[in-house]
Amino acid sequence: MTLSPALQARYTNQADVDWWDALILSHSTGGTFFLTNSHQPEQAVFEGELRTFLPIPFSAKLPTLDGEGQQDLTIAVCNVGQEMRVALQRVKQRPEEPIRCQYTVYIRGNQSPQYNPPFELFLNSLELTASQLSGVASRVDVFNRPFPRRLYRIDEFPALERR
Repeated sequence: MTLSPALQARYTNQADVDWWDALILSHSTGGTFFLTNSHQPEQAVFEGELRTFLPIPFSAKLPTLDGEGQQDLTIAVCNVGQEMRVALQRVKQRPEEPIRCQYTVYIRGNQSPQYNPPFELFLNSLELTASQLSGVASRVDVFNRPFPRRLYRIDEFPALERR
């Protein structure tokens, strides 16, 4: 992940830069939601296309590296609307596919993301209450993935049958 010079200046307090956070939640069954914790809708380029980010309050605790190498992004989205609730119900149809969660920062007046590439993690725990959506997103766990990931069965691969 590379930080832009403008964002480096913001973090080191060398300049007064106005910035806003962006959170992108996507799933193949539920669509994509572009959120900002700004007080107004924001427009910015994301993955090569101009997108409108909706002003829905959220908090994101950025990942820190723990002793085991696990990086987690803790998010909380307030005032989840009906459209997002319906999308989350559709996500339950494919529980094996996690919700993709991307986080980046934009500087006002610059439509390019300042984290390049953005943090990309996957929601592995999710809780939806009447007032908020909260969850923890982490990287794909390649160490504890079963191997082989695919089961090779004779009905699918007849050449595996011994003769």
